[in-house]
Amino acid sequence: MRHKNEMKSARVEVPGAPAEDEDGVQISLAPYLQTYLANGGRCSDGSQRRLSSCLPTLFERASDTWWDPRFDSEVLEGQFWRSSFPQIRERFQLCLAYLFLGSLLWMGYFGVVRTPHWIIILPVLGLVLLMLAAAFALSRNQHFQGHYQLVSAVVILSSCLFSLLFIVPEARELAVDLTPVGLFSLCVELLLILYTMVPLRLHACVLIGVGYSLAFEALTIYFIRPDAATVVSHVILHICIHIIGIHILVMTTVRMRGTFVKVGQSLLVRQQLENEKQLKEKMILSLMPSKVAEWLLKEGHSEEDETLEEEGGSILRKVSTPRTSNPGDIRSLFRPFNMHCMDNVSILFADIVGFTRMSSNKTAEQLVSLLNDLFERFDDLCARHGCEKISTLGDCYYCVSGCPLPRPDHAVCCVEMGLSMIVAIQAFDRDRNEEVNMRVGVHTGTVLCGIVGTRRFKFDVWSNDVTLANRMESTGQPGKVHISEATSKYLNDMYVLKEGDQVQDMKTYFIVNRKADLSPRRHQGISPAPLTRSTLKATSLPSILDSEQEMDEEPLEEIKALTPQSLPDEIQEETTFWKWPAKSKSQDKLTNAKNSVTISPTKSKQGGSEFVSTSPVRQLKVPTTEDQLSTSPSINSRKDSGIRSNSRRSSIQQQIYMMNGLAQNNVMGHRVSGYYTSSQDSIADPDGEKIKIEDTEFQWNKIRKLSDLQMIRCVQEHSIDPNDACYFSKKPLNRLTLFFKDAPMERDYRMLAHCADTSKITAPNTLASARLNTYLDLMVALLVFSLMAIGLSALFGFQHTAFVITLALAAAICFSVLTWGAFRLICPKRPALCWYPWHVFGAVVLSLPALAVLTNFHCNSLFSAQVVQPYCLLMLVALVHFCNFTQLNCWMKSAIAAVMAATFLALVAHSPGCDLNAAAFNSTAGANSTDVEDGQMVLGSAEQLFRQEVYVDIFLLLLLIVLLNREFEISFRLSFHGNALAATDRARVQATKNQVDWLLHNIIPRHVAEQIKSKAMYSENHRQVGILFASIVNFNEMYDESYLGGREYLRVLNELISDFDELLHKSEFKNVEKIKTIGSTYMAASGLNPKLRAANGHQHHHLFELVEFARAMQRVVADFNKDLLEFKLVLRIGYNHGDVTAGVIGTTKLYYDIWGDAVNIASRMDSTGVRERIQVGESCLPELAERYQFEPRGSIYVKGKDNMRVFLLKDEDS
Repeated sequence: MRHKNEMKSARVEVPGAPAEDEDGVQISLAPYLQTYLANGGRCSDGSQRRLSSCLPTLFERASDTWWDPRFDSEVLEGQFWRSSFPQIRERFQLCLAYLFLGSLLWMGYFGVVRTPHWIIILPVLGLVLLMLAAAFALSRNQHFQGHYQLVSAVVILSSCLFSLLFIVPEARELAVDLTPVGLFSLCVELLLILYTMVPLRLHACVLIGVGYSLAFEALTIYFIRPDAATVVSHVILHICIHIIGIHILVMTTVRMRGTFVKVGQSLLVRQQLENEKQLKEKMILSLMPSKVAEWLLKEGHSEEDETLEEEGGSILRKVSTPRTSNPGDIRSLFRPFNMHCMDNVSILFADIVGFTRMSSNKTAEQLVSLLNDLFERFDDLCARHGCEKISTLGDCYYCVSGCPLPRPDHAVCCVEMGLSMIVAIQAFDRDRNEEVNMRVGVHTGTVLCGIVGTRRFKFDVWSNDVTLANRMESTGQPGKVHISEATSKYLNDMYVLKEGDQVQDMKTYFIVNRKADLSPRRHQGISPAPLTRSTLKATSLPSILDSEQEMDEEPLEEIKALTPQSLPDEIQEETTFWKWPAKSKSQDKLTNAKNSVTISPTKSKQGGSEFVSTSPVRQLKVPTTEDQLSTSPSINSRKDSGIRSNSRRSSIQQQIYMMNGLAQNNVMGHRVSGYYTSSQDSIADPDGEKIKIEDTEFQWNKIRKLSDLQMIRCVQEHSIDPNDACYFSKKPLNRLTLFFKDAPMERDYRMLAHCADTSKITAPNTLASARLNTYLDLMVALLVFSLMAIGLSALFGFQHTAFVITLALAAAICFSVLTWGAFRLICPKRPALCWYPWHVFGAVVLSLPALAVLTNFHCNSLFSAQVVQPYCLLMLVALVHFCNFTQLNCWMKSAIAAVMAATFLALVAHSPGCDLNAAAFNSTAGANSTDVEDGQMVLGSAEQLFRQEVYVDIFLLLLLIVLLNREFEISFRLSFHGNALAATDRARVQATKNQVDWLLHNIIPRHVAEQIKSKAMYSENHRQVGILFASIVNFNEMYDESYLGGREYLRVLNELISDFDELLHKSEFKNVEKIKTIGSTYMAASGLNPKLRAANGHQHHHLFELVEFARAMQRVVADFNKDLLEFKLVLRIGYNHGDVTAGVIGTTKLYYDIWGDAVNIASRMDSTGVRERIQVGESCLPELAERYQFEPRGSIYVKGKDNMRVFLLKDEDS
């Protein structure tokens, strides 16, 4: 806890903003901007902005400077060095430890062997040890992070300088303290260390390495004077070492940077996952209580299930699973059904008195604005008083308490809710200058609560007590709460009651007043809090209004009750009330951004290593002119949305809006907000709509900087979280075997790490990808083998049969390998080698250079003055080649290298049949004949030195190879781990996004949801829309609460409604959209999607489609009745078409609906219709007569329309 303040994540500071808001500032980009960033800023012709399309990029977001691999963003580059610093420091400390061990070993060697200048060498090595110890101590200091490149350069340059001193003779008299083989092995080791362990940039490493090689060879030529063949062989071997070293350095750099991007993307995706989950929770709560949602989510497929359907997840399968026809499985006869019977539930119905008068002089948009304002206040009260909102029907609002979670004070909650609603509407009258009131009815009893249907479903309640509660409201008085006798028994004598008229032979009462002030502790603030005044700008809604005759004050208890027993013909009247999208909730206040965005990295210690630099604050200046992208946490109000920035918005709409950004062509002219990833694999919008962005470098840089700032913030936040430490400091690997600790991850690694096409690990086409990495490894192997074959052929020719055979086999293998690699590049879908075959294959390729060297071993030809030194040097390079192929297991490579080294030592340094003669070494070393006495030398002679020194040379080189192979495999595995985590998180986000999309589309049609993503509100006028109402007219006769409380009868209704819903999945009904169900009445419409209508071949095709849907419903009922015993459900359908207005209404519970005169007439066509027939009005005949035949029924009275001539659709077979 002592680092609590230190571990605060780096925040994005906006100068001038209030202090309390500093930590809340979020920088985010919308999906289409992320897609633009993901493509690397591709030009319109598809080519990349920065890199040639012919070559793969080094890594994601790589700059043009191939000689200095770095990110194309300074802020991203700086964060990479800070994030990877613990790994860089660890590798550098390993370098210091190796050099320290090597120096100690050489000190021991010189002290034991006592070479001519051992007295001088030992103090020099002592100084080297002191320098290495000081560097190691400095690397553990907090100031090392700011100076590690300087320290690294000093260490490697000093080491190179000390190694060169062995070549320089003393007083121009050559003294052999190290043989040429020992000198070259030291050179090879330092070059490998430079390229693999020293944290310098590529151009610096190449400059130092090439300079060191040139100095080494220049000093060798000047002082030792080797022959031309030796110089040429040295040059070839230096080229091989540099090729291997540069290849390792580039691939390590690319892999580390690629892993950093993947980790950042994964963290951003995880952040997006949290937002998707929050949105899903809000969606679920908009549909149903959390307890019901748990049932839908449990026992379903996990979010990581890769077989998720396009619109679903576990919820979709759970709700819409069709029945099976297996007679042996009783459970399979019905769909999953969630309906609970609950006792002691209080039900509240509230109706607006004076609504008709208020609406008579209002336009549709004004009326719905008023309803949204009022219902929004009610929603707040509902949450405050512990009630569960069920729905709104026209101007009627109803909710319950004690359901689905029981609570003892349910009756008090509903009464207080009713009293608060009366106070709220009085405040509404003052704010809006209106004269309306509330009539509230409350009853307590038993309810059935749950979900019916599979599309457009919502949580609802059914029972006779619900019907009675609706009656309590309709028989009440304005400004009063009317309660039943059953409710009064639960009020604990807390209110002054006045007896009212009996309702269904039950005493009723009116709440007069409270007997005492209620303590807010029990009822969470029962006294209504003052409601703030908020205004709503008028939006442009064309005035397609319902007839004023429909706006009457008649009780609608049968409509509002939604009970199976009380559904008379007037059930459809609720559709006459206007609905309009929700009024926005007040957003967080806009932050006044000044002229800069400041990134303040703070330090955090995780696992003994700092994650963020302790250097001074790093500032990124982002001008905030009027066309700039803002970093405000809120969304700038659209001028055409009709919503001011201080207005209130639905929490769901607001989050959808935030999570999808502003869909505008000129993205630079508006603020954007919401959480998104800058991943190349981030989840795109469902339609994949391409947004044109003005392709200017200035705008590109501004967008890219904001994306990078978002990633930096996310990385810094997660780096201090112990749960996320594995991304940066904790390695998920076994220390010894380097296998993943997680067995499934290890299994995936062996299956997918070397595959070109991986379904689970989707990687972009970069240099670090598996197939390109493999191909480069093969090319390096071929190049190294070719150069060594040239050197061996120049030394020995082709006199050895074994070498010729090895060369032929190697050529065939290399050709096959390159052909296979090219084929994988061209056809990445083809299967790759598996784990074990790939290792066998790689082991052979790795061993080819060493095998070629060993096959040339022969005592007679080997140990001559011109051959012995190049032969040994070739073997050193052959051993270095075992650092290639980082994808192979490090212990396998190191074991093979050890076997090859042991074979070499056995053959050359300790072979009893081969006598090394000193003249050979002395001749190659440039010694004159006076140094040789009868072919022998005193202690320090070349022969004795070689026999003793070669073990040290091989041991140190082999130790370095083992360490490097281990580091390379760790790096490769961590890269795979980063990709795997990112892929897993993306899968989770996609699964959650599928569920969110499906939940959203269950509330709102898909085409409407897409528009809501870019607008705070939705309304649209449609012409010639078909509307259908279908009622099960005799369901009330079947419903009986005496049997299991009526639950099984609702199961039957659920099955039938779900069968109707399944028809909507058929392609022939793609224009049909379910609107809702009201009790046992089904409402649908066609022609609400302009895109689908435009694609139809006939202008009235959607109308014909709805008629066919009505006939299909009749067939469904006929088939359904075959399974019912001793009862036959009867369907009655009313049809009409005309102009309607569609919109989304609600705040906490979004609600899509259509309204208009055509809707009212369709409702009347059903309520006045004929059983088992489809009734239409005369106005529909001109369009439908083209394809259907009708029989006249005559003239009937239709409420609000007087007498109308109606017709019945003839049956298909008539």
